[in-house]
Amino acid sequence: MKQLRSLTALAALGLAFLPLRALAQDFDVAEPPVKPPPVYNNEVRLGAGWQSQTSPQFGRYTGMRNQGPFGIGGFTLGGRDAWDSGGTTYYRLEGNNIPLDSRSFNAQVGQQGTWGATFSYDGIPYYQSNSFRSVFSDANGNLVSGVRPGGVTNVTSQLPGLLRTQTNVGTLRDIYTLGGKFQWNDWIISSSIRHDHKQGFKENSSAWLGTPSPIANNANITNSALAYFLEPVNYDTDRFDINAVYGNTSRMQLLVGYTYNSFTDNGTAWNGFNPFGFTSNAGPIAGTAANLAASANIRSSYALPPSNMAHQIKLQFGYNLTPTTRVNANFQYGLMNQNAAYVASTGNANFTPIGPPRSSFDGTIQTVFGNVAITAMPLPKLDVRASYTIDDRNNLSSRAGYRQYINDAYTANPSVLMNLPASYTNQKAKLEAGYRVLPNTKLTVGYSYEATHRTYSNTNDVSSGEFSAQVRTSLLETVQASLRYMHQDRWAGSYNRGGVFAALGLTTVSDYYGYYNYYLASRVRDEAKGTIDYSPLPGLTASLVGKADYDFYPSSAMGLKSNNNFSIGPDITYEFSKLLSMHAFYNYQKIFFNSNSMVTNATCNGNGTTLTAGSGCLNNGIWNQKTNDETHTFGASLDWQPIPDVLKVSVDYTLSYGNTSYTFADGGIYSFPTAGNVGTAGLFIQALPSTTGLLNSISLHAEYKIRENISLIGGYAFERFSYKDYAYAAGSTQFSNAVFAGDNKPNYAVHVVGAAVNFRW
Repeated sequence: MKQLRSLTALAALGLAFLPLRALAQDFDVAEPPVKPPPVYNNEVRLGAGWQSQTSPQFGRYTGMRNQGPFGIGGFTLGGRDAWDSGGTTYYRLEGNNIPLDSRSFNAQVGQQGTWGATFSYDGIPYYQSNSFRSVFSDANGNLVSGVRPGGVTNVTSQLPGLLRTQTNVGTLRDIYTLGGKFQWNDWIISSSIRHDHKQGFKENSSAWLGTPSPIANNANITNSALAYFLEPVNYDTDRFDINAVYGNTSRMQLLVGYTYNSFTDNGTAWNGFNPFGFTSNAGPIAGTAANLAASANIRSSYALPPSNMAHQIKLQFGYNLTPTTRVNANFQYGLMNQNAAYVASTGNANFTPIGPPRSSFDGTIQTVFGNVAITAMPLPKLDVRASYTIDDRNNLSSRAGYRQYINDAYTANPSVLMNLPASYTNQKAKLEAGYRVLPNTKLTVGYSYEATHRTYSNTNDVSSGEFSAQVRTSLLETVQASLRYMHQDRWAGSYNRGGVFAALGLTTVSDYYGYYNYYLASRVRDEAKGTIDYSPLPGLTASLVGKADYDFYPSSAMGLKSNNNFSIGPDITYEFSKLLSMHAFYNYQKIFFNSNSMVTNATCNGNGTTLTAGSGCLNNGIWNQKTNDETHTFGASLDWQPIPDVLKVSVDYTLSYGNTSYTFADGGIYSFPTAGNVGTAGLFIQALPSTTGLLNSISLHAEYKIRENISLIGGYAFERFSYKDYAYAAGSTQFSNAVFAGDNKPNYAVHVVGAAVNFRW
């Protein structure tokens, strides 16, 4: 009631002075001028915060990974010539997240309409783990103390307590960019130089001699093992761009440009000493003792990404033939080269290496991209668009025969495989027309045809036809809606499952009958998308978006048979007043995959540890797997000014839940016999447990204005992530022949609080 009385008093006071204002107007009494609000070009933010838990997953991209205090800092400095000075010089300096690894800096200076120069820096962190365990002590492949080359015959019993733990696994990119532009008559010429340095480590693994057994607690290591290691990352990428844009009239625009890109890997290979003692296939002679002795001479050579370079020229053109007809064209030509030297073909000192046919790859790829489109409005209610696109990738790399290693040992007549410099040409033509059937309703239909030709592929030619229709309408003044439907048929040419094997120089075909690579196989796709926007009240807007698609592979008996994607969700915004507003949304998405596969006789070992209970293994076993991914995401936010122009408060909340489940079906009539050659009822397939993830995030932000140019900023955030994945059940030393990373689950519950002061002048 006190507030109501105060407002009433103010209103009465205003009414009392109305006659005086009118009298002042009659006598032409000058009112004091209204002072415009100040314009601030400079700003500095200083503060500090505290984080409750160390978590590389929480700070994966922000750099806030460690528990404890952190700094808050940023600034903006700028200025320009006064509007009435006749000058157009300007400058601007800006920095954000200065104390963090995700810091950035930007500087600009120039004369508007004449020239400009820029310099920027961006730090981009990526953190992967703080609990990585490895048998290697450093990035050079040396073994940890207490482990000698070829000395581990059982991981489970020998390595606990010896593994090294790496706490900061990740990379940091430092990107520097220097650019400038200059206006010369009707041309604007711009150029930039960018340097990107990326350094750190990423998790990787190496199989030794062969594929390791998936059976836990085997008694010994024979001829296969696995060990995780940290792959060193030390890359430099340099890029140069120059563009010239012409546009002296509204009818024509032209762009001519050139780009050069160079990637340099400052390392060539990771070379790790073999920690495992093998009882077979480790040396040139048979026998357990000889192979154990030879195991110490093996060193793995893992090649790092090769250095390369690329050139590209581009031309873009637009011209208005008439006020209602326009032509756009885009042409790009590129040349990519990679000629890095080969690393050692083997790290096994027991064998004399057989060198590759050349010292380096000598790779060259030529790319051509072209697109031309014409849009027109031949009738007042009709608009049409026609386009043609060609994307050609011509691999000019040399072909040669490379000798194949089998378990790191050479046979008397080793296989020779040919590298495949695969090329493709993709062409697409599209025609689309839209007609306004009613003042508030438009119907658009289109058809496109696409053809792709590949080399060294199981099918060289794949084509598709696509029809689409869309209607957009305003059902009422407060309701707008749209609905789109698309149908596509993709036709694969004659599919030869042995095509790639033959091109490699192999006579054996490893693909199953009825198996097709999904991106090459014939496919039928149907897709529908709809939106509804509703504004029943001033300040209230609600929308609903839904999308569904279904893919079916009619010719694929094996591999991916079908998949579909469905999503739907509402979005609501309501402005209660100029001082209070809210926003909320929800989205549900489901992705489903249905695939078939089989188990062949080659996987049977008759010892009861695989899919069979005894010897025999006379038949193949076909099985089916269905993978279902579901995601629920909800979010809400509230913006409030409890004290107008003085105190602002905002609250944000997000909940996201994801679930991946697997369904397996056994082989039915295709079954393995038991020890007595009596067929079983089906395959013994163990269903995998579901993988789930739950993320809760809430944040509170407040800004209090002490003075017109000084504000206090405070915030609090809490984020909790819970992840369940059966893969984390395997520890770093649980298997006798495999040293896994042993990473902890990425679960975390992090509180962050911070405060800063903001000065403006």
